[in-house]
Parts: sequence; C-alpha cells; structure tokens
Amino acid sequence: MGKVSLKNHRGAVAPLVAVLLVPLLAMVAFTVDMGYVVRVKAELQNAADAAALAGAAELMTPQFAGILNLSALASSEITAAQAEARRFAGLNTAGNTSLSLPNSDIVVGYLANPKDQQQTLSAWSSGSLPNSVQVLMRRDSTANTPVSLFFARVLGINSCSGTATATASYIQGSKVTGFKGTTGGPNATLIPIAIDVNFWNNFISTGKSPDGTWSDSFTLTSSDTVSSGSDNVPEFNDTYPNKKSPGNFGLVSIGPPSSSVGPYQNWIDHGAAPSDLNYFGTNGLQATPSSPATLDGGPGLKSTLETNLAGIVGQPRAVPLFSQYSEQGSNSQYKIVGFVGITVVSATGNGSKMQIIIQPTSVVDSTATTGSGSGSSFVYPTPPLALVR
Repeated sequence: MGKVSLKNHRGAVAPLVAVLLVPLLAMVAFTVDMGYVVRVKAELQNAADAAALAGAAELMTPQFAGILNLSALASSEITAAQAEARRFAGLNTAGNTSLSLPNSDIVVGYLANPKDQQQTLSAWSSGSLPNSVQVLMRRDSTANTPVSLFFARVLGINSCSGTATATASYIQGSKVTGFKGTTGGPNATLIPIAIDVNFWNNFISTGKSPDGTWSDSFTLTSSDTVSSGSDNVPEFNDTYPNKKSPGNFGLVSIGPPSSSVGPYQNWIDHGAAPSDLNYFGTNGLQATPSSPATLDGGPGLKSTLETNLAGIVGQPRAVPLFSQYSEQGSNSQYKIVGFVGITVVSATGNGSKMQIIIQPTSVVDSTATTGSGSGSSFVYPTPPLALVR
C-alpha cells in the first residue's frame, strides 16, 4: 500500500495561507467596520428623530382665524423650530462625534395630511401655519465629517458617509370632552374660571375681546414665561364683573361646591385633584354641547385671587366654557359645554374688580379624555406630535 508524503506539500502551504489571508482580512474588516457603521447610522437616526420632534413642538401655537399676522407668527415659529432642532441635535453623538445641524438641513413646512406618505414637505410659504419639521442628520463632508473606519484602511478605504432623515408633525387630534382622575394620579390642569362660549367663539373667529378690541400686548415663550410685547397671538381680555353679570369670566366649582374662597385658591394653584374630578362620577367631569355639565358657581371673582392667578402666569391651563348661567353669585349655576387650553398672561385686581387677560395655548394633560367630534380645544391627553416619516 502506498504512502502519502506531506514533505512535498509543505512548501505550498505558506503561499496558500497568504493568498487566503487577504480575503479573510477583508471579511474581518467588512464585518467589524459594517457593524460600526450600522451603529453610527442608528445613532444618526435617533438624533434625527429627537431633533425633528423637538422642532415640531415649537409649532404647537394654536391656530385660529383671529390671528391677523399669520406670516409674522409663522416666521417666529420657524426660527424657534430651527433653534430647538439644532439644540437637540447637539445633545446627541454618532460614532463618538458631537453632532451639529445646519439650518440648511432643516425644512419647516406644512403637510395637509401628515399621514400621507406621498406628500412632499416643502418650506413654508403662506396659508396655514407650519406643522411639520424635516431634519437631515449627516456624517459626511458637509457636516460632522465622514465616519472613520478601522480595518478597512488596509484595503484603502479610510471612511464612509452616512445620513438619516426624520419628519415630525404637530397633529391636532380629537376634541377633549372632559377630565377623569385616577387615585394617586396627577391633578388636572383645569382651573375654576369659566368663560362664555359665545364670547370665546367670537374671539377665535375675530381675535377680538368682548369689548370689541383686538390686542396683542404680551409675549408667551416656550419656556412658559410672559413678557410685554407682541407675539402675534391675540389675547382675550375682560374685566369682572361687567355689565353682563356674573360676567364673561365666572368662578365655578370643579369639585365639591364651596361658598368660601379657599378651595378656589387651591384649584387655581394646583388644579383639580383626582378626588375633585371623582365628585362628578366615575367618568369624572364630562361636558359637550350635546351633553352639557352643570357646575355650581362660586362666591365671585375677587381681588383676593390676584396672587393665585399671578402665580400661574405663563403656565398652560384648561378652563371650561359655559353656554348659560342662572341666579347670581354662589347661587349661580353654569351649563358647561366644553373646555379650552389657555394661559393667564396678566391678572390684576382693583377693589372688587378683577381683570384677567388670557391667551390660547396648547395644553397637554394626561387626565384629559377625548370623544367624537372635532374642535379647537387646544387640550391634549398626550403630546400631539408624531414621527410621520
């Protein structure tokens, strides 16, 4: 039987290993570097998502017909959206590289139907206020430098480029129908000041307060601060009491009725507690035009509430709207037909009178409940923002 000798083959092994080593190293380089590139791509996408959502949050200014200078408001929103998108981008890294986001890679525009993937988002020009922000995050020669590779350098490939895009939109959802408390849960943003729904609807249509004037004397920022000056959003301004007693503003019980001022001060300071909302039943306080709720009136708006109202200036709150009232003072009852999001921008007392100036504001309140129908309530149970592409 013959013998197989390895002696003559040993000399061929080394060249063969050398030949196979090249593709083996290439495979290792490809595997390691591709894993790194995939990780960087995921980090870029996370940064793009965060920046787009943060930018879209700056577009949550309530839109209504009473806004006269739509272009000026849109311009300020676009500037704010770009700044917030850049800020959030800068809080992220991709491949251990801090990210920057130039304005040229941010598109702020309007999508009539954000869920329609066929629509193209272009920069805002006119018409409705912008509602969407598109972000392009890069690691290329334009921004943040290309991604440096490791083993692929032996093959002459030193770096590669990557990008990620995200579009987020402000989407107004269903109309809020009420507020429901849960044991141990948060207080509602609801405060005990009701507004005449007819005056409010006229304000939304024209921007005019009950006295027939249009005013824009306060600026509300995204950080919930108020200063003097125009922000292109009109304010609802009235003095209580006025000729239409008990006034356009009325103090109402948003929990167990009380004829003393204390509970109303607490409601203004802290909102309606779960126990307050549960007073109205297992579903909390619910009110729609077709199924209104009845709230007992309070002792009347007094200058003693000025300090409490001043303490919530700039903070998002919800107030009920009433269609009718009966009786006077603490004997009054209000027929509540809805709720709106507002912020108090000024509250001043003058003897027995109180002037309250409010501005429409988007309010996120986890205790809010929604129902069928649509409307401009500006109150949402969750942030009305979504990544749409």
